[in-house]
Amino acid sequence: RESSRSTTFYSPKCDHFSPGMSELKVILKELGGKIKAIRKQKRMTQLDLEVSSGVHAGDISKIENGMKNPAATTLIKLAAALEVELNEFYPIKRSEN
Repeated sequence: RESSRSTTFYSPKCDHFSPGMSELKVILKELGGKIKAIRKQKRMTQLDLEVSSGVHAGDISKIENGMKNPAATTLIKLAAALEVELNEFYPIKRSEN
């Protein structure tokens, strides 16, 4: 029996996806923005994050700007370097659709 529950990524800024943007682009922009906000809150530069995570600063820039879909291992490295739980990158809202 199929579950009627679905998981969607939730943006605290809006409850819908912008017209003309694919769902993936929106998710990547929100993910990157969250990583960037956490990095800045920790007063780290992209170079600081590169040194502590092993992820190249150029890749960090692309991720933060929503231009790169990072691998799970990359997200784990970034979360560890930023000293946050991985789920802090992905606000998740469950719906009963």
